[in-house]
Amino acid sequence: VGTAPCVETLAQIITVTPDVNPAWTNPSPICASAGSINLNTLITGTAGGTWSGTGVSGTTFNPASGTQTVTYTVGTAPCVETSAQIITVNPDVNPAWTNPSPICASAGSINLNTLITGTAGGTWSGTGVSGTTFNPASGTQTVTYTVGTAPCVETLAQSITVTPDVNPAWTNPSPICASAGSINLNTLITG
Repeated sequence: VGTAPCVETLAQIITVTPDVNPAWTNPSPICASAGSINLNTLITGTAGGTWSGTGVSGTTFNPASGTQTVTYTVGTAPCVETSAQIITVNPDVNPAWTNPSPICASAGSINLNTLITGTAGGTWSGTGVSGTTFNPASGTQTVTYTVGTAPCVETLAQSITVTPDVNPAWTNPSPICASAGSINLNTLITG
């Protein structure tokens, strides 16, 4: 700047910080029982940033903390960018149910929901099953209970043993004489 002979110059270095991309893939939905997730494996943008949020420790997210907002921050000031996403965590489910075996074929329909000892709200399937009801008249069958929301779906299949109907009928030999002697009762069975 200036006019000769009074010309002066000033040279300076302009530092340009590279642009960053905080993109990452949301793993949702995941199961609460899935175990810890290495968040760095989810980065699709610029690596080397930091993670924050409930359930986050360093670069690890613990699904046991439930559904949470997780934030990835990357870059150097003034070029810092963040991406916050909600990681949806589905609760653990337990498909446990009590097997009512053995039951009689003539016992009548069974409300299967009364047998649940785990997580309620699932569905029943198998031969002899209609909705939440099992009909013992269908005989011994494998019945399956399925509960949960994908990808956290669990099932438990058990065989319900159905004992066939019996008939206790027999013919009464009355009247008989006291002097008639012994009677083989097995010969009187008609059932």
